Amino acid sequence: MPKEKLTLYLEQEMIVWLHSKTDPELKVSAVVRNLIRDKMSLESRKKANDSTNRFDEFDSNPNKNYSF
Repeated sequence: MPKEKLTLYLEQEMIVWLHSKTDPELKVSAVVRNLIRDKMSLESRKKANDSTNRFDEFDSNPNKNYSF
């Protein structure tokens, strides 16, 4: 997969937080990548849940009168 170099300008409190989440075996770039992956995963799960919930609404209440 092709990679792209990214430069970030962070506020001081963000830098402090980022360094507090970084241990000696983990680089700052790895923490940023993990944050992005976590967010992408969360959005993907949320999108899957939204589509599931749309169908669950119809399935969970068969007595509801739906007029289209």
